[in-house]
Amino acid sequence: RAFAGTRTAPRESRSVRYRMRGDSTKRADILNVMRRLVATVGSQEGCPLYRAGDTLEFAPPAVLPRGPLPICGTAVATFQPLAAGGGGVAEGPAFCGGCTGRAWFRLKIEGNEEPSSEIRARTSDLAKLGLFAGIPESRLVPVLPLFREIEAAAGQELRSRSGLHFIREGECEVVALDESGHENRLWLLRPGECFGVVSLMTGEPAAAKVRARTDTSLWVVARADFPRLSSAVPGIVLSLAQI
Repeated sequence: RAFAGTRTAPRESRSVRYRMRGDSTKRADILNVMRRLVATVGSQEGCPLYRAGDTLEFAPPAVLPRGPLPICGTAVATFQPLAAGGGGVAEGPAFCGGCTGRAWFRLKIEGNEEPSSEIRARTSDLAKLGLFAGIPESRLVPVLPLFREIEAAAGQELRSRSGLHFIREGECEVVALDESGHENRLWLLRPGECFGVVSLMTGEPAAAKVRARTDTSLWVVARADFPRLSSAVPGIVLSLAQI
């Protein structure tokens, strides 16, 4: 698939302007599909992380805080097994302790509705991406809000450092300058493939550039959201390391 040695004349970099597509798949619709254990703090004594009213949602293997809350390892160890245990969870009060404080949570089961046709279509599209091959579509429902859809016109450079990019439609080319300043095309990326892995793992800009060869539609997972994606799809880190 490599195109090393293919030379093109240096081209002037075009201003990068992405057109965002509106995402009509609302978080509430996604949550209605996910069977999850909702744990809300009723009271606490010396808990270093949570206050009354703070809520965590457990949809194994994902943990979804409501709002900008930290995720407590003790709470995960306490409630994630209950959430993974099927339909036998008793709703009501529960205690979380073992650190420097104590907290009492109210437990409730929510979700488990039939997915809408739109959610089924989006999870089906995700399942077609190479990194998610073989993963049940139901496991992809919790990560739908992490995928931001963008469009780039032919010739636009893409900011690979901003996150992990998945090509939905169109083609992108990976290019680099040689010692004489000529541009070489190294790879041609097609639908289902991704880029931005090196920057994601190292935090450093990639040596090569990525440019839309045609009008292209992409899904992007921001670097800040990648830990949530890897939590919901644990095998993705190993798969990325093999690219």
